[in-house]
Amino acid sequence: MRTNSSEPIEYIANHVKTAIKDPGGTRRYLEVQTRLLTPSSVVFITQAFLHVSSIAMIDLPKADNTAIRVKGTITDCKHNGGRFHVCVVQLENKLDLAQFMRQVPSNNVSSDGNPSSTESTADGLKPINTLYLDDLDSDRNLLQHKAKGSHIKITVADSTGSACDKLKLENYDVVVCDFHLEDTTGIDVISMIRPDLYSGPVIIMTAETRDEELARMLEAGADAVLTKPVTMSRLSSALNAVLAESADNGPEQYDPFDAPPEDMELASSYIPMLTRFRDEFIRAKQKRDIESSLRACRSVMGSASGYGFQRLGGTAERAYAAIQAARNIDLAGSPVTDFIEHMKAIIDSANKLEEAGAV
Repeated sequence: MRTNSSEPIEYIANHVKTAIKDPGGTRRYLEVQTRLLTPSSVVFITQAFLHVSSIAMIDLPKADNTAIRVKGTITDCKHNGGRFHVCVVQLENKLDLAQFMRQVPSNNVSSDGNPSSTESTADGLKPINTLYLDDLDSDRNLLQHKAKGSHIKITVADSTGSACDKLKLENYDVVVCDFHLEDTTGIDVISMIRPDLYSGPVIIMTAETRDEELARMLEAGADAVLTKPVTMSRLSSALNAVLAESADNGPEQYDPFDAPPEDMELASSYIPMLTRFRDEFIRAKQKRDIESSLRACRSVMGSASGYGFQRLGGTAERAYAAIQAARNIDLAGSPVTDFIEHMKAIIDSANKLEEAGAV
């Protein structure tokens, strides 16, 4: 084990949860990959451009499934090729690496104390308490097996009666149910549990592929519909998307500019670029082109905060997660509508300001 706590340590941990507070006061959460620790700094990789001088709070996973929280200021954010950025956080208080490395998951460090190239399975995220309703033993067992080691905590129910009983006894973050059940359908389940037993998000998983049937599930109140087969990556994206959506208090109110007044000129220079991204996204939506729509989302995610539009970056992230989870832009729901409306509000406001000679 290392004893020299001043020496940088490669610490590979996927899905580290990082809270970022931008200078404008916006607070958002990112999943990042932490790569390098020193006593006074943390280097991590993310898909989002982050403001220098933003405050970062990073939860680093330990072996006992808890995490140590470190806080610091982002001093650098550089493009690393593709859609990734390398960020450097200067810590407020020095981290005792020798003490920390005695507690991290063993597959981060080899027996001689040197960093291991094996990625950690500890994700350091708050568990998502999920009730999964399916009448097939094989499907229930498979999802529970896939969720092991992740931040998704699965409780299973084999019937609507069992699901209702569990909802009476425990609070769940999300309900996931199969559409075709022995005694009912996922649509009926929604009407059974809402609003008396449960008021949170519901995700329906189905082998149904007809657009009219999938749309009917959304109209009945499903927050997301996932067509089978469902990977853990898609389920995780859907869970994050519906939870982010349910956390909003009422409809989003879009400020024309998130940037402070002194950055108004910089923010205004972003409008032609944003207009192009919006048009690309709308064309992709009309053509039902998933990859092009995701690319447009990534373009906004990687650029918006750099021009003062931190909240727009968050809206783009939610749309990206919803499309990726549904694998069908028509089924991505309100995050897509919110994304388009947010871009439109910014562009329209900028045009009005320009006409008035304010920018």
